[in-house]
Amino acid sequence: MKTIQLNFKQQSCKQYINLNDLHLWCLKTSDFLNIINTKYIILSHEEKSIAEKFVYEKDFQRYCVSHILLRLVLEKYLNADASSIKFKINKWHKPYLKNNPLVFNLTHSNEVAIIAISRSGLLGVDVEYVKPTYSKELISSFMNFAEQQYFKRLDSTEQIKYFYKCWTCKEAFIKAIGLGMSFPLKNIQTHINVQNKMEILHINSNQFSHEDWFCTSLSAGKDYPVTAVTNFKPDPLYITHKN
Repeated sequence: MKTIQLNFKQQSCKQYINLNDLHLWCLKTSDFLNIINTKYIILSHEEKSIAEKFVYEKDFQRYCVSHILLRLVLEKYLNADASSIKFKINKWHKPYLKNNPLVFNLTHSNEVAIIAISRSGLLGVDVEYVKPTYSKELISSFMNFAEQQYFKRLDSTEQIKYFYKCWTCKEAFIKAIGLGMSFPLKNIQTHINVQNKMEILHINSNQFSHEDWFCTSLSAGKDYPVTAVTNFKPDPLYITHKN
């Protein structure tokens, strides 16, 4: 995967994103805490209302930083002021840009935010912070029978890796289709291929075919697996921030 460094003072990214390109911005939220003081004003009334409901300061900070960063990143592709960007929300709360071919998705976990940008089709991305333990009840709630059987054959270290690969893949898929948790995670059959990459093997649905979906897996640093799912074969570019 190609990797570059950019900063928010550099020129527009609009001319650099072609059809089927997938830009994955990896940003450490703790590096941008100062923008809450300087850029909080660019958030919408709705975003501020959500932010102010957080009880814990860290949750407030991570939400504000990740959503401010989303606007600053989109600003580079839209050639529009970050505060003027208007989001539409579907009935399952997936945001999108009205009358604009640019598609995006935001995910954040612990101190990492990933912003995925493309001009093609449907797109979802998920990052998770790896914890040394996991809930057995959660496994049975999102893994189907075949996945659980594969999981049981792995040693404890590989189980944790597979758990998060499987989870981020399924989360990214349901974010891509924009149906939220109304689409059962067990209806998505994942598979580790010979290149040790996650792929969607089957979707139990009359609406979606597994042949239309592609997984892009990467690491956003130690303990941060990321999966992006698209309904087009992407040409991914990994972007980190340069001060």
